[in-house]
Amino acid sequence: MKAVEQKLSDYKAKNAGRLPDELQTNITQMNALDQRSSSLSEAATRNAERRMMLESELRARKDRLAALKKNNYQSAAGGDRISDLISKSAITNRRSRHERSLYRRLSRLQAARDRLVVLKKQRDDAFKNAAKNEPTTVAESPSLGENEWKRSSRWK
Repeated sequence: MKAVEQKLSDYKAKNAGRLPDELQTNITQMNALDQRSSSLSEAATRNAERRMMLESELRARKDRLAALKKNNYQSAAGGDRISDLISKSAITNRRSRHERSLYRRLSRLQAARDRLVVLKKQRDDAFKNAAKNEPTTVAESPSLGENEWKRSSRWK
């Protein structure tokens, strides 16, 4: 009996993680690793996009510096004009990024409004269908009020 138990414990130790009774644990671990892999992949994509944006900005600044060095012979007034143009360019660039951000927010807002219109239509249709299936008098069967309908399982 002890020899059989010893063989069984040796077999379990040798095949740890591959036995059928550990299947659910293995599946849970695989799902967790898959989610972690997905989040790391998304982070890598975001980092690559950020790196490309920073490299582009660096190239633009290097070009601007080269242009300033090339035009260094200009008078002080001309240099002031260049620095003024550079600052205006930077302000315009910041405004442009801000406006792009606002545009993205607007498009998400419009999509949410569209979904809201569809949901309201579905809600109204459900009210109409519920009214058709109910008895004709209110005393026989009370109808769902709007607040009761929202608390129902369809809104959870």
